[in-house]
Amino acid sequence: SLIGLGLIGGSLGMALCRQQRNLRVVGYDREAATCRAALARRAVHEIADSLAGAVHGADLVVLAVPVGKIETVVKEAAPAMTAGTILTDVASTKGRFARTLPLLLPAGVHYVGGHPMAGSEQSGIATADPFLFENAVYLLTPGAETPPFVLAVLEDFIRMVGGIPHRLSPEEHDLMVAVVSHLPHLLAAALVNVALDFDERNPGTLALAAGGFRDTTRVAMGSPALWREIFAANRYSLLPVLKALSEEISAFTGALAAGEMEAVEAKLQRAAAARTQLPAKNKG
Repeated sequence: SLIGLGLIGGSLGMALCRQQRNLRVVGYDREAATCRAALARRAVHEIADSLAGAVHGADLVVLAVPVGKIETVVKEAAPAMTAGTILTDVASTKGRFARTLPLLLPAGVHYVGGHPMAGSEQSGIATADPFLFENAVYLLTPGAETPPFVLAVLEDFIRMVGGIPHRLSPEEHDLMVAVVSHLPHLLAAALVNVALDFDERNPGTLALAAGGFRDTTRVAMGSPALWREIFAANRYSLLPVLKALSEEISAFTGALAAGEMEAVEAKLQRAAAARTQLPAKNKG
């Protein structure tokens, strides 16, 4: 069952519905128009008439709702869940849910956090893509008590949608994702805001923005409400990462102020060498 049929939920459903396997993909979304679109785009085989109906008797339930709504949805759905169901999510923060969600679930329902390292600055079922997760790292954050069969089911699910499963602890996940996902988004927003400030004083500044600025700031177009929730959920991991960024900018500033251009070049060289080592084909 897929709960939430936006970009991620819809893309998962489209990938699953293409499988030549005995699968029945049931979807549920509070927006009736989204449900109709999901059926039309073959992102689900059927739409449940309620949240309880979607989760009851399901082998696997995937929560693809905004991070701020996950606990509320689980509280509402839990009474209808049945022993043997596996619950996962796609939220980009994991530590909080590893602590809170298992306490809300009936006996015999297993929760393991998940996070596909793929997405878009766009949102909604209209932007769903069955190939969104192809060759993308898909993180799982099991606990020490997670049974092996649960992980086997989740890793099979990930491979079905084209992803590459990788396990991390919830704490490792939150710090790593703060570095490579949350920090870039916050930095992109900061870059655009600085450019806006200068554009007000020097009109036409933003009109000069070419490929470098556009590439660097693309993710700033993501939903502000969604990213506010993500930052709030992961702020304790994001804060030390922001401190590290501030120290790196201060080091650049100090070297420039002192005219120490060899130090500036060394920093640029270190970054360039590391950037060339990033995998070209994997999405995350």
